[in-house]
Amino acid sequence: MSGFVKSADSRLLWERGLQFLGAQTASQSHEVTNVLNIINEMAGLMGDMLYSADQGRPLNTARLTELTTKIAAQIQRGNKIVRAINQFGHSADKPKAVFDLQEMIERIAFIAQRPAVLAKALLETDFPDQSLSLESSPLGFQQAIFTAFEIALAAASDKRHITIGYTLVGDGVELTVHSADPLGAPTEVAEMADKAVFLRLLVSTLGGRIIALGADDDPHRIIFAFPKRMGED
Repeated sequence: MSGFVKSADSRLLWERGLQFLGAQTASQSHEVTNVLNIINEMAGLMGDMLYSADQGRPLNTARLTELTTKIAAQIQRGNKIVRAINQFGHSADKPKAVFDLQEMIERIAFIAQRPAVLAKALLETDFPDQSLSLESSPLGFQQAIFTAFEIALAAASDKRHITIGYTLVGDGVELTVHSADPLGAPTEVAEMADKAVFLRLLVSTLGGRIIALGADDDPHRIIFAFPKRMGED
């Protein structure tokens, strides 16, 4: 029986990992499409201006410069999104790898910005001066943070402000997803019950432990800890 449960958990983690990878890659591709649409619209405006100039109307150089600047900004934005997608995609290359803690959280926080904006919530990060080289599953680590973020986002109602941060503790790290709105008890909310159960499984599989998950533990925080090296106590 225990072997069956272990096999079922492994399959669930594998399936959810694929779903997470695919969903977030698709989400960011929408952002790239938005960038291209904006550039296309501004290029069309520039074309209209140049056509008008060919017809003898004075060219509005100030407006042309403004559009050029905006296009350059969108190109920079697009490059940032593509880099994030590329790095995120490579998270699945190895089941275990050493990575910089702060860089990894910044990446998943960047990816989480889209659902936060769509939900009209403010998502910020709060880091100490010191980072840490962590050995874990890059994809699973990001999925744990994102799942905690989803639970907090579902609870956002009034203040709608979420912060992702961490604290270095001993030879490991404690990660915190803080919501300005109380989280309540995720396991008692149908929409979030599955995510809360999955988060416990995922964190445990990564060698970590849940310290607080809303409700009486801490009504505003989800806190989970990871050792510096996956598999260490």
